[in-house]
Amino acid sequence: MSGTTCRSPAGVKAAAGQRGCAGGRRHRHRRLCCCSAAEQQSTASRPRVVLYDCYDQQIPYKQAWRWQKDMVERVAARDGSVAAGSGTGDASGAAAHAPAAAAAPLPSPGALLLLQHPPVYTLGAGATEGHLRFDAAAPPLPLYRTERGGEVTYHGPGQLVMYPILDLRAPPLQPDLHWYLRSLEAVVMRALDAVSGLHGERVPGLTGVWVDGAKVAALGVRASRWVTYHGLALNVVTDLEPFRQIVPCGIADKPVASVAGLLAAQAAADTHCRPAPPQAAAGWDGDPLAAVFVAAGAGGGGGAAAAAALAELAAASGAAAAKAAAVERQLLEEYRFALLEAFEEVFGVQLTAADAAADDMAARLAEVKL
Repeated sequence: MSGTTCRSPAGVKAAAGQRGCAGGRRHRHRRLCCCSAAEQQSTASRPRVVLYDCYDQQIPYKQAWRWQKDMVERVAARDGSVAAGSGTGDASGAAAHAPAAAAAPLPSPGALLLLQHPPVYTLGAGATEGHLRFDAAAPPLPLYRTERGGEVTYHGPGQLVMYPILDLRAPPLQPDLHWYLRSLEAVVMRALDAVSGLHGERVPGLTGVWVDGAKVAALGVRASRWVTYHGLALNVVTDLEPFRQIVPCGIADKPVASVAGLLAAQAAADTHCRPAPPQAAAGWDGDPLAAVFVAAGAGGGGGAAAAAALAELAAASGAAAAKAAAVERQLLEEYRFALLEAFEEVFGVQLTAADAAADDMAARLAEVKL
């Protein structure tokens, strides 16, 4: 696959305006606004945060973890406020890697990683293994204990993960972790409303974002002398089955959800009172495979008729699967745009694409995308 162009939300919105805002279309036929020249000028005057955009890539957790720690050192290298490796631990236990401080320092206030992960479970620094529904010595998926706060969670395909590497002392940010967590929640809530019209909520005493009582986004962060890493994960089109193997975030009485699932539930509720269509074959409760054989028998074609009907069913199923995959890709892309735009607005910064020619980290990301 060829590399994906990394653009700031302002550039994305400008491109959306050229193609009728297709990339920023809301579900329910609502649309994100394409920013005006004045809005773009206002955004351009904000502090710059470097964007490393791998939203459509599944980056192994250990690799992304190492990238984050490299970036923490690069942010801190501006004024030497954080010693190399301070408070960041080691993701792999392997020999030390080449120090990231040798790379160019990142501009104030820092950087942002956007990506997906292959299936993986992670534990917070103080998380209890009592929330695992499997033997930690023989996990069904890779399992890592990290430095972030919070309990166990799952990451996987279809989930957009944002890792902000920010110096909270740099204006307009605030050296306040409570403010930072509430700001991350606000980013998710804005994106949910902008794309899907979903009303995200906070739950008093807990961290994350809920819709209709189900948790759709989890947060877990760490700061080393006010330089943040780890971040948030939004379930967009995520398979929720792996969550059954854990007590997500240690909260046993609240379910997890995905955006796709919430939208499907809304659609089902909207059509609940409509008359059901006639069954394809009476008495089979709409089972398409059973209907094939009923229709074949009624037509007198025997095995040949059944084979032909099965081929037609397989073609229809393949087309439906392709359509579903396209819808999922579009939903992920729209949430990519909305999360980045919301990040700019909530934190008062300008996201600018990393330059692979001048940035070793961007070059490594570009290699991943080949």
